Amino acid sequence: MVPLVAEDDGLHPSLCIICREDNIPPLTSEETGRTRVKRAAALKNDIVTKRIKRLDNKMDDHNGMFSYHKTNKCYKSYTHSGKLKAIEQNISKEPMECETDNGASTIVGFRKFLRRSILPCPPPSCPKDPRTMICVICSNEEHNRNRDKYSICKYGSAERFVNAARHFHDEVSTRVADRLSNNQEECIKSVLSTDLYCHNTCLQSYLRKFDRNFKSTDLV
Repeated sequence: MVPLVAEDDGLHPSLCIICREDNIPPLTSEETGRTRVKRAAALKNDIVTKRIKRLDNKMDDHNGMFSYHKTNKCYKSYTHSGKLKAIEQNISKEPMECETDNGASTIVGFRKFLRRSILPCPPPSCPKDPRTMICVICSNEEHNRNRDKYSICKYGSAERFVNAARHFHDEVSTRVADRLSNNQEECIKSVLSTDLYCHNTCLQSYLRKFDRNFKSTDLV
């Protein structure tokens, strides 16, 4: 069933969120499909990202709902796993997290990402040493003899973390339950602005597990 959305700002319910056209292919709106579109949009940070943000900010009964054409031109092309992997590889060449124990060091690659990201990395607010804190993912202070922990401070990483926690309904989801509201945008802002610390290897493993779960059922 195609959901209704507000018709202001050009977000007409009869238009595909990707191509914004109303043509012969029927529109659809499956939960798994919407999650994949959101994941792709978080990586691409394009016009579709802005449309989804505007929908997430709407305060009505269909907050965050949208439709799309499940065709090669729209959905399959936009969520193509090979294209998304290439984007992830480019992003991985820059640091994924910023260390927040002293906030003193900022590198050029991270500044470049902040300029093109939707939300900036929040300033450190936790007075404690991250090395002594519990990892939100593994629930341990140390992992493989490593005590260094980082906060999630990139929009794309926060988006994937929120989607993964909602998808798995696991212990991680329980630990961050107070940050998983119905509004996707608010969830991401909460993750970015609060002191959630994790080992880099734990976060990477958790997000890869989430990505593999979707790739295993990818229709492309």
